[in-house]
Amino acid sequence: MHHAIIIGTDIPTLPAENLQMAFKQLSYHDIVLGPSLDGGYYLIGLKKPHREIFINIDWGSNRVLNQTVCKINKMHLKASFIPRWYDVDDQDGLSRLIKDLKGKQDKSIARWTRKYLGV
Repeated sequence: MHHAIIIGTDIPTLPAENLQMAFKQLSYHDIVLGPSLDGGYYLIGLKKPHREIFINIDWGSNRVLNQTVCKINKMHLKASFIPRWYDVDDQDGLSRLIKDLKGKQDKSIARWTRKYLGV
């Protein structure tokens, strides 16, 4: 069985455990979502294609996750959620990222992002 998981490019500190959890959840659910703190999601995993999930969504708004979940429910698909995480869409996200990177002992985490930011 071929599962697909898509993640955002703006989550450089995402724990590997979240990805592992997402793949595991797809064994039991049709869809897995990783909610972001801003009302969207940083990860979506699908057991098989469901293009209609992505149509008529207010992308970039704080309604993305709720609208997606409503579509999933209307389609009677079985969904699962992994832990919330933050993405870097604005100054607040960037500030959190810098603080997060400064606090990490493992300097190999997000090393290119760290280098770019001078952290």
